[in-house]
Amino acid sequence: MQTNTKTVFYSTFITGILIAGTLDVTAAIVVYGYLANAQAFKILHSIASVLIGPSAFTGGWGTALLGLAIHFFIAACFTLLFIRLYNRSSWLRHNKTIGGLAYGSLVWCIMNLIVLPVFQHKMAHFTVESIAIGMAILMCCIGLPLAYITDYHVRKSITGEASSVHQKLA
Repeated sequence: MQTNTKTVFYSTFITGILIAGTLDVTAAIVVYGYLANAQAFKILHSIASVLIGPSAFTGGWGTALLGLAIHFFIAACFTLLFIRLYNRSSWLRHNKTIGGLAYGSLVWCIMNLIVLPVFQHKMAHFTVESIAIGMAILMCCIGLPLAYITDYHVRKSITGEASSVHQKLA
């Protein structure tokens, strides 16, 4: 007997958003708090500034919460994309660690080379160090967790075939 495909999809989706989104925002606050002496509040304001512009930097709790909501919306988009890719790629299903690391790198590229330049109307200046730190965060906090969460939920949903990952998500 197999678990309902929609149940597997939603449990994977919600778990992925909550874990990957929380790990990523926590890593950003810890790492950039240390490296750039940035306060958590200001990091969340920076995220909100993508939507509401420079006025976000003078905002209060509401602006910080908007930044957090935007962050989790982005985490939801990347979670959904990963689940869809996992569903369509037997390679990804059988190489979850390498696939998760590659996906984290892809997320960095999408965010830093497409999304942020579009919303900020300029390309950021990158150093080897900033690329390495940013990619490492996304590989460890987005890519790997999503790979293992998705694999876990799919395997758990299959009874009698614990080693098979051929169950497809919605």
